[in-house]
Amino acid sequence: MRSSALVGVTLTILMLLLVSVAAFIFLFQGRQTLESRNQSLAGELETTKAEQEAASGTRGALAVALATVESDSILLEGQLVQSQQEIDELTTALTETGNALGLLEQERLDMLARPPQVNIVSPVEGVTLLAGSQVEIVVAAADPVGVTEMMVWVDGRLLGSYVANGLPLLSVTESWMPAESGSFVLEVEASNGRTSTIVTRTLSVSEPISQLSTVAIDPNSALRADIEASVSELRGLRPLPATVTTIITSAELAERVQPAQLWDSEAIPAVLSVFDFVTGSYNVANAPTQFQSRTSYYDAAANEMLVAGDVGEWTASDQLAYVQQFVRQLQDQNFDLDAINTGTLDYDARLALAALSFGETSYIQNVYLRGDYFSEAELNLIFDNLAQTPSNDSIPIFTSEQQFREVNGIEFVQSLINIGQFDAVEAAWKNPPLSTEQVLHPQKYLDGEGPDAVDIPMLGTVLGDGWVQLVDDSFGELWLRAYLLQQLNAEQVETAVTGWGGGQFTVYGHNSGDALAMVLWLTWDTPTDSVEFAALYPNYPTKLFNSVGALQSDGSECWQGIDTICLYQRDDVTFIVRAPDLETAVTIAAEVENN
Repeated sequence: MRSSALVGVTLTILMLLLVSVAAFIFLFQGRQTLESRNQSLAGELETTKAEQEAASGTRGALAVALATVESDSILLEGQLVQSQQEIDELTTALTETGNALGLLEQERLDMLARPPQVNIVSPVEGVTLLAGSQVEIVVAAADPVGVTEMMVWVDGRLLGSYVANGLPLLSVTESWMPAESGSFVLEVEASNGRTSTIVTRTLSVSEPISQLSTVAIDPNSALRADIEASVSELRGLRPLPATVTTIITSAELAERVQPAQLWDSEAIPAVLSVFDFVTGSYNVANAPTQFQSRTSYYDAAANEMLVAGDVGEWTASDQLAYVQQFVRQLQDQNFDLDAINTGTLDYDARLALAALSFGETSYIQNVYLRGDYFSEAELNLIFDNLAQTPSNDSIPIFTSEQQFREVNGIEFVQSLINIGQFDAVEAAWKNPPLSTEQVLHPQKYLDGEGPDAVDIPMLGTVLGDGWVQLVDDSFGELWLRAYLLQQLNAEQVETAVTGWGGGQFTVYGHNSGDALAMVLWLTWDTPTDSVEFAALYPNYPTKLFNSVGALQSDGSECWQGIDTICLYQRDDVTFIVRAPDLETAVTIAAEVENN
């Protein structure tokens, strides 16, 4: 019994032991499972954290991208508005262009409907012709459609009829010899399908002066030969045999020395008036001559040396005058002296070339005076005569031109001599100065600083019927100085003209009377130069009209007196408009500035 109980206890203990072992094994396995699960959860946690961080990064990138998109959207909206504005502006410009084209087409049609413009080029008004002498008549007609025919009459008798076959410009030269003295009416008419107004000019013809009975005798021929040899040696140039020497009377010589013509005789009084150099009418025949010798004159146009044979033996002053004329002959034979009096150069360039010519002749005269060609008594007489020579002081611009030739011309040539003797002078003849500025300031010529090209549009259409262009030419520093000096002091003028770069002017006249319209366009080296001129110029019209200027809506300042002057300043450009009234002046300015 006791044994059975022991067995039972033992079995019970074994059962408990097995249960404990089983429980331990179960717990161990459960622990491993929990550890595996814990590790799995930890891995999942790390993955979740990584995914969360990635999501945060993506969210930040998306936020940045969203901000960029919003910024781009705002920018695109601005560009869209700007593009719409540009489209509106282009639409407006297109409309304006269409309107402008319509106006241009109407202007073209109006121009095509007009008759040709006719001009009598020669003989100029106021010149006295000689009976029995050939007269060269030069007339011209212009029309954009084309001139078909032109006719010329003298006192109602047909001198010539010319068929042009539609040329835009027809120029005709015809010879006419008046048989007797008196007044004759030259008439010219042109047609392009529409007949022009007949243009007339009264020609005055006088009886010829009696010729010398001893026309072949020159009492100073030997003296002339000596002067020519000496001057040729001094200058280093030899005369060519092509020049003809004609012995005439001193009266004939005076008639052959004609005043230097600026432009067509009808334009000269208008130009002098619109720049206030004259008031009232002006007789072109009173224009001064450049050379006033009573004994000799070289006619460059005819290649002819004219010598007075009725004055007896030449004085020392006569000999010095012949030095000047012989140098002019050498210039004509070796260089382009004729360009001074032809239409190949603008007027400011012609003045510059005349200064070169006069400066060289004066330089040779001074060298000749310092030689052994005159006694002390003769030199004293020469200097006395020079001191008594009257100047052209009746009109300011003519005085300025004379001083320019005589003073600035020789200074310009002397500057060339200082650089390279006569080689430099000859180089200047081959490459002449193109403006009075280059002569007034020789360094500008040496630096090659030429004038700016300026072009003023035609104003006939905007001015309307009855207005005719009289002249369109350059306006250099010399003329600008002379113009301003009429109302400004010398210091103001010096400041105002400094920096001149180029200039052009045009003048229109009305066929019903004395009404004139003028545009003066000036360019400057710098905007500062332009501003300085614009600051000083108002003193001119203020003093001229004794009135105060008024600012206009187009930015100009205008003065009103007997007519109207308006000043415009734009960067490195200034331009002046002068017209009969304010409305016309502003209209002209708008046309000039927009073209």
